[in-house]
Amino acid sequence: MRLAGIRAGDIVRVHDGLPYLAEVVGQDGARVRVAPITGPRGIRAVTSREIVDHWRKARSRGPGSAA
Repeated sequence: MRLAGIRAGDIVRVHDGLPYLAEVVGQDGARVRVAPITGPRGIRAVTSREIVDHWRKARSRGPGSAA
């Protein structure tokens, strides 16, 4: 998966031996830092190969935009 469209706040499905859902907290070069939504894991960096799915966080269109 390409990392270009992934931003902080997005949700990703990670598979690095055990699949889990995580929230993106930032990028670190060629890796994405994620905080798992479930499970005892802490914040970790994952590669694009370990991200198997991606959901974008809904972002506002800015002031004056129609709802």
